[in-house]
Amino acid sequence: MTKPLNKFQAGNIDTAIWENEIEINGKKVNTKSISLRKSWKVGEEWKDSTIHLQINELQRAILVLQEAQKDVLIKNGQEMSPAIEDVRL
Repeated sequence: MTKPLNKFQAGNIDTAIWENEIEINGKKVNTKSISLRKSWKVGEEWKDSTIHLQINELQRAILVLQEAQKDVLIKNGQEMSPAIEDVRL
């Protein structure tokens, strides 16, 4: 199995950067993608859910997540403060 180029983790959320080889008009081209995974435990069993994003989708995903965060925090009367104490780079 191919290894990711890099990985990042914050608590039960992690992401990996992958290099992929695709063919366009008969030529092989290298491109990158991102996997985003959330893990959780049900009883004694670990579960996870993963989505895969192309590089051109990454900024849109960040934007909608930030907007969702603002909406939730504003409606709950909380200030936005990133929880970065558990981020592993």
